[in-house]
Amino acid sequence: MSGYHSPKSPSGAHRYLRCGAAPDFTKDIPNRSSRFAAEGSMLHEVAEECLLDGGEPHRYIGRKYDIDGFDDLEVTKDMADSMVADLYAVRDDFIDGEFHVESRVPLDFPLGPGESGTADIVGLTWRKIIKVKDWKFGEGIIVDAEWNEQMMLYGIGAIVKHYPEYIDKPETPVELEILQPRIRGAGSTWCTTVGELWKWAEEEVVPKIEIINAGKGTFNPGPKQCFWCDGKKGAPELGIKRRAAYELYNLNIARKAFGDLDAAALLTIQSQAWFHPT
Repeated sequence: MSGYHSPKSPSGAHRYLRCGAAPDFTKDIPNRSSRFAAEGSMLHEVAEECLLDGGEPHRYIGRKYDIDGFDDLEVTKDMADSMVADLYAVRDDFIDGEFHVESRVPLDFPLGPGESGTADIVGLTWRKIIKVKDWKFGEGIIVDAEWNEQMMLYGIGAIVKHYPEYIDKPETPVELEILQPRIRGAGSTWCTTVGELWKWAEEEVVPKIEIINAGKGTFNPGPKQCFWCDGKKGAPELGIKRRAAYELYNLNIARKAFGDLDAAALLTIQSQAWFHPT
């Protein structure tokens, strides 16, 4: 979506839990939308409506959408075809159970007061398994559900909002699932427990958030946290330059790629002085 977004949103957890300086550095950079993101938002709307009324995605073929300034978005037959199996699987999962679509879940714990996120699908099966599912409608990158920070945060928020009676039942199973209908063979599920999610939040997330909130987060560039980070480009139109640490990180990779390992090792040592917030 366009506009500004929370620097500590669940979708960015893979970034700020690895690079503590990222939230402060990127908070004033607009979230640049793209056609791919707008298309994903369109298909989220289609999936939501289908799950709420039990309909089929093919009724949306040819429907036009105007999202984030892209006014020529259109649902195609291929898009609709790709969604059918996952829509049926979601419905089957919650037969004799319950589920919620596009649920805004609170994340005061562990991200701090006022933080929240929107989980695509949250539900409880008749076997008392808490399930959280997230649509990924991109066609390029396969996402893994195992130890996926975004999904784990959604799981915590879903339990707090919808199933608080299970907070004191640490053995309760929680199933986190990534749905990627437009990539053949993609999609993954990870099974954990309420207790494991709370332990991760208390031991891994809360201490890092405290450091970030104290303004002491340090730059730590790397492939996972930098890939989608707005900070690696900066915002020249706002006078925000791209981060020197990212430049140095790329230079380090280049040195290694060309086999100058001694220089790369020296560069790594020297670079530690660069990894600090501005």
